[in-house]
Amino acid sequence: MNPDGPLDETTFLPPIQAEPLPSRYEPLGELGRGGMGIVYKARDRETGEVIAVKVLKPEIAADIQIIERFKNELRLAHQITHRNVARLYEFHRSAGVVHLSMEFVEGESLRSVLQRSGKLSIPQVLDLARQLAAGLSEAHRQSIAHRDLKPENIMLTPGGELKVMDFGISRSFAADVTSTSAIIGTPAYMAPEQAEGRPVDHRTDIYAFGLILYEMVTGTPAFTGDTAVTLAIKQVRERPKPPRAIDPSLPKHIEAAVLRCLEKAPAARFQSVEEVIQALEGAPVKAPRRIRIARIRIARPRLLLAAAGIMLAAAGIWWWQGRESDSVRLRMETFSLANGLQVVLSPDHASPTFTLAVAYRSGYRNEHPGQKGVAHLTEHAMFQGSSNVAAGEHVTVISDAGGRINAYTGADTGVYYDNLPANQLELALFLEADRMRGIELTPPGLATARGVLIQEFSSHTSNPGTKHQQRLEELSFDNFANQRTDWPTAGQVGHLTIEDVVNYHRTHFTTRNAALALVGEFDPAKARHGIEKYFGSIPARPAPPVPDVREPGRTAEKRETLTDPALQTPMVIVSWRMPARNHSDWFPSKRLADVLGADDAARLHTSLVKNAAVSSGVSVSLDETAGPNLLIVSAYVAAGKEPAQVEQLVYAEIERIAREGVPAQELNRIATDARRRRAFDMVQTSSRALTMAEWLATSGNVDGINEWERLDSRISSDDVRRIAQKYFTPGNRTVLVALPAQGGRQ
Repeated sequence: MNPDGPLDETTFLPPIQAEPLPSRYEPLGELGRGGMGIVYKARDRETGEVIAVKVLKPEIAADIQIIERFKNELRLAHQITHRNVARLYEFHRSAGVVHLSMEFVEGESLRSVLQRSGKLSIPQVLDLARQLAAGLSEAHRQSIAHRDLKPENIMLTPGGELKVMDFGISRSFAADVTSTSAIIGTPAYMAPEQAEGRPVDHRTDIYAFGLILYEMVTGTPAFTGDTAVTLAIKQVRERPKPPRAIDPSLPKHIEAAVLRCLEKAPAARFQSVEEVIQALEGAPVKAPRRIRIARIRIARPRLLLAAAGIMLAAAGIWWWQGRESDSVRLRMETFSLANGLQVVLSPDHASPTFTLAVAYRSGYRNEHPGQKGVAHLTEHAMFQGSSNVAAGEHVTVISDAGGRINAYTGADTGVYYDNLPANQLELALFLEADRMRGIELTPPGLATARGVLIQEFSSHTSNPGTKHQQRLEELSFDNFANQRTDWPTAGQVGHLTIEDVVNYHRTHFTTRNAALALVGEFDPAKARHGIEKYFGSIPARPAPPVPDVREPGRTAEKRETLTDPALQTPMVIVSWRMPARNHSDWFPSKRLADVLGADDAARLHTSLVKNAAVSSGVSVSLDETAGPNLLIVSAYVAAGKEPAQVEQLVYAEIERIAREGVPAQELNRIATDARRRRAFDMVQTSSRALTMAEWLATSGNVDGINEWERLDSRISSDDVRRIAQKYFTPGNRTVLVALPAQGGRQ
């Protein structure tokens, strides 16, 4: 059993350097590797049982949030006790090593069976469907959705027993913990609501169940495509070819059951896996339920609580709008109000939802010495009340109307967005305009905002990797405006007053300093009227001065070494100053970053982890801001190795690119994957709205969004080589070496 994708027991991968198994387990072989770590087949010396043990990578084991997620996974999985669900046993942490023990399933995946046999006989399909439904039913009874159901996660034992594997990304939908903008799942088996980052529940599994049934009865997937985004968009907008068009001998009631599972709207699908089985066995399949969406009117601001009582009704028809599946050219209309507010509208009728995003040029580059943290604190103060909305009411009303809300503060902007059903646009416009006019902050409200921010800082810096990267970002710049502390300390925010926050809001949260983006299901004429109605009367105030982000030149490397008792293994973090997003060098810089560290096939992972084994994990990132950016390489030093060895190989790989450039085949692979990842991200209305709002706020236009692919496709090997030569010099480099305190592993 391999939770990162089941493998045949005999399919063992070559050994790689990893943390040893705890002494309790006798290793019997390596089953597979994934992004989280290595899975071994092992014998529990205490019980004699053969099990699977997943050992997490050291850098992941050090991440508190990830560890908490795995603990939650185990707590949820322990609720499911069914013969058709593989069991997770125990979570262990010992000397910095974290692992999970779980049931070992001998056999092969359903994927392997389908690849070998093609379509299955109806008796086989019914037998497997009943077992799959039985396992899912128990999970759904516990309010747990799998969310990544696919043939690779279904194992079949030699005796014909089915086991549902890998509830690793499952969450309790009763607890409503799904992140608004997170896409979790596999595109070929992803329900429409997953592809758009909307809330999911057990009906998401029913959609995936239908896709698996489709493949079992026809021998072909319901949807195919060259890229992840093609698949994701097809899940949202297209209907599959009827199974009987592929196999006319298929019973009509089987086809009807499969297609009912694949209804785009969750409310139109079967509402339980038991209903699926009944239909497969011949029970009549009722017509899909269509639910009418009610219209809400806001007669005056204080009717917000009445609006909060109206529940989201799930419905709508998804259809193809005419653009190519892989295209990320977006339909956009821009205009400005008389008070200076810039607006971009991007209609998309794929689903009955929209995202409204408002971006202000209020990022931490706008802060002044002595007021570090005021930008982020103001973000949280925006939820503590405005003229017509009480403290916390904004979140409650959006939630009760069937929507989600969030905000974030970055280097250049503070961004606020609402994701709601299409009939709630007036509500969103009113709420965002109300807090743009002004905030009403009380001492208790300030205390609440400050407490949330301090808690975020504590969570952020509990991971040594992110804490030390933040320190590196401070060292990398000499201009205060660029010294990145988007997570201010308790001391920095503790002395900020109500007056500081209100003045910051008054200065930066103005119509002339903001941009509004609306993406999704709406009528453009009505939306424009609503924006004029709610935002047009906000008084225009002067935009604040644009911060000076110029950096004085350096002639020598800057370096710091520190020790950290929380660190289990040494770290090396290196940065180079890079140009702004709108600079002509940014695109080839991004390509170079991807060549170095886009995935496990990239240069640094291959050189440092696979070949030389001097690092247990390496990552590469490049900022995408309107000011100076950083390209950062972060690596954990492997046991018995030295930080200097890691540094030497990083520099050697960059110097090789500066001499030789990048072969065309490698460059094409990196470019294709980069465009695929960007296109897949743009599937969500929230991603599009946030991108549009930020671009419009920082550059005054959104043309660059649709120019992205053209500019990206022009990058050559010579461009990448030139960037390596121009920017990757010792004088442009900052190095932070973090060592465990005495007693830590070195």
